[in-house]
Amino acid sequence: MYHQHMLKTRKFIIIFESLVQYSENGKYKNPDWYLYFFQLITENRTFDKLKHRLKSITLIIFNYDRCLEQFLIYSLILYYNIDKNEAVEAILNINIVHPYGQVGTLLNPSSNDFIEYGGNIDIQTLETISEAIYTFSETFGEDKKDLNLIHSKIIEADRIIFLGFAFHEMNMKLLTPPIDLTKKHFPEIYASAYGIEKAGQNIIRDNIFNIFKDRHYGVKEKEIIKENKINIHAAKCHEFFAYFLMGLKF
Repeated sequence: MYHQHMLKTRKFIIIFESLVQYSENGKYKNPDWYLYFFQLITENRTFDKLKHRLKSITLIIFNYDRCLEQFLIYSLILYYNIDKNEAVEAILNINIVHPYGQVGTLLNPSSNDFIEYGGNIDIQTLETISEAIYTFSETFGEDKKDLNLIHSKIIEADRIIFLGFAFHEMNMKLLTPPIDLTKKHFPEIYASAYGIEKAGQNIIRDNIFNIFKDRHYGVKEKEIIKENKINIHAAKCHEFFAYFLMGLKF
């Protein structure tokens, strides 16, 4: 009983901390890499042609907040001079997964756990949201539908980007597809590794490669792939995008 009480309290704290990660004037604390990302997905695309590109994107977001979704909604509104409903409808084409849950949905106003970005919440909504997020101390209650989506998209991907990712063992296991799923080619992989030296980057390469370890690559082929297919840059997220910008274009 005590453990359940402490777990719920911890989740309430997570929710409140996530919901206040914006300033009163509506600006974002760390929007720098968002701008690069938005530039990439909208480059040379009219709004009518944007839908197809967005469908090719999957975002696996390990944070609880909805900052990126909010940014994309209002950036589309300003960039294409459209209304909010059109922007939300466009964002819904992106496969967005929060494996550990999120502090209320932002893209479905009819949902019981819908919360406007920066909006107030009551105790009933707080309870609803707390039941939909997971912490590291819990036995992970993956949504099988979301987990299957993650694995299928990793298998299908031609390019995978790890951005601001800590490469924790639990999260790497979550990303690893089951052995019965086959991938015909090794994707181009990019990863930011701010503050991590060369030795640490080599460990990251091994951990990333192990996601596909069941594909039976030979020793020599493994080293070639790790050297040429897994691109790591020890930089902050916005510096990472600036460095790899040409290679990340659609």
